[in-house]
Amino acid sequence: MTNPHSLVARIYKARYYPQSNFLSAKIGGSPSYIWRSILEAQQMLKQGMACRLGTGDLISITEDPWLPDVENPFIQTIHPAIQNAKVSSVMVSGENKWDEDLLEDIFDERDINLILSIPLQNNSPDSWYWKYAKCGGYSVKTAYRRIQDSKPGQNSSVNPCFWKNL
Repeated sequence: MTNPHSLVARIYKARYYPQSNFLSAKIGGSPSYIWRSILEAQQMLKQGMACRLGTGDLISITEDPWLPDVENPFIQTIHPAIQNAKVSSVMVSGENKWDEDLLEDIFDERDINLILSIPLQNNSPDSWYWKYAKCGGYSVKTAYRRIQDSKPGQNSSVNPCFWKNL
């Protein structure tokens, strides 16, 4: 996700999701053991990954989590005009602002308010980050902590001495 030009990322994309991105990838035909293992983490990655908006050229309006909403960072609006469209298509070309008329024609009120709350920085590239780490980088430690915190009836701070000793 964060280094799409690496050799391993290009191989997996060519083999398992040539027409989409990792977050929408499926198991595919005759998957390797490693690919099956990676896909086991896909749902959690969908919950924890977010897009840092830059030019908007790489972020899909409907497929990627780019809205500043902790509970649901995905667009809720369903409209044929935004299927397979990038976020840059709802920006004013050559300016650092949203096309508010277009937003009002296509999106529902919740999505419009969230989109307008995003400051635009057209000079920086789009990037991915992990919401549950201070530095924004994914780690097994932060993913494990997220899984433990999401279990019903359990709290990772119940016995901090136990975890420190462990």
